[in-house]
Amino acid sequence: MNKKGVSEIVSYTLLIVIAIGLSIIVFLFLKIYVFKGQAPQCPPDVSIFINEELCSVGNPGSLQFTLTNKGFFSVNGFYVRFREPRRKIQNIIISSGQNEFQSFSEQEGLSPGNQEHFSIPVQVSAGQEYTLEIQPVVYNEKNEQAVCEAIVTKTVTCS
Repeated sequence: MNKKGVSEIVSYTLLIVIAIGLSIIVFLFLKIYVFKGQAPQCPPDVSIFINEELCSVGNPGSLQFTLTNKGFFSVNGFYVRFREPRRKIQNIIISSGQNEFQSFSEQEGLSPGNQEHFSIPVQVSAGQEYTLEIQPVVYNEKNEQAVCEAIVTKTVTCS
């Protein structure tokens, strides 16, 4: 009886089993490092508008603005960025315990059609133009922060 054929079948079977085993090990190892979900998405109809803005020079200066929610969803907060118009990188407003993220006074956020006034201390020069950027944030049903791509930009002259 010729056993050469049987040994070739056994060797190919072992090779396939080893390849499948290694692929399972690699899959389980990489599964740890792969992000398990998608980043929270902002609803498409989120829209805020800067009604009034006032920049005053002082020690410290003051940036005051009023936001109105023109969208169909409540906005829970927003990121504020303030920079000179020619700069590509925005300055994050951080002063006296505040960071760039601001939240609204109501727990449910700024409802559609409502507005709220804000005052933030800033360091500015008189007569200088600055760009104010507001980026809305919405919390989803899992209470995850979804940062919206709808950034509102306005030029402000400080006096």
